[in-house]
Amino acid sequence: MAGADRKRTVLLGIIMTFFQIVFGALIIKEVDEAYIGRTNGAIVPLMMGGILIGSAISGLLAEISLFAAYGVSAALTAAGAALATRLRTTDAAKHAPTHAENA
Repeated sequence: MAGADRKRTVLLGIIMTFFQIVFGALIIKEVDEAYIGRTNGAIVPLMMGGILIGSAISGLLAEISLFAAYGVSAALTAAGAALATRLRTTDAAKHAPTHAENA
């Protein structure tokens, strides 16, 4: 394995570890205790499949234009962030205490 490939592999491993820790913490915080294993069992294969599909698509896009590859990545990241923010604020508003509960 070439030096650059080895660095990319190590970096991908570090990033995957970071995301797995964050997702694990969110699962423990948000999911009912009885469903934690099932949820983790569904998310891990989806993450692995997403990495494979994303790598394949980014390789095809990079052959066309590097700008296109980064543009699609930025658009998907922004869409995911907007969706996550919407879900988070909707959930927080549902569970927010009322003024009567604070009195």
